[in-house]
Amino acid sequence: MHKLLFTILTLLALPALAEYRVFELVITNTTSGQSRKVKSTLDDIQYPTYHPVRKDETIAIEDTWMCWNRSDISQDPSQRFCPNPKATVLR
Repeated sequence: MHKLLFTILTLLALPALAEYRVFELVITNTTSGQSRKVKSTLDDIQYPTYHPVRKDETIAIEDTWMCWNRSDISQDPSQRFCPNPKATVLR
């Protein structure tokens, strides 16, 4: 019993680390030709399941990258995703 309790307490004491992938999606209206970019943790197949997308809109992945830190640290919605590391290399 002591070993189980020790194991549980040890696991709870470890810092919570997580990684996640960011997708930069391009949503294009096939009728008007207008497009918009969206950052999400959902890919092009999952995104329409959670967000409204019109029937005449297509979704394509323009870029993707990994974030190696927790996503719940920042409460600022503009800082919800880590920056694209490729963008910082090119500048």
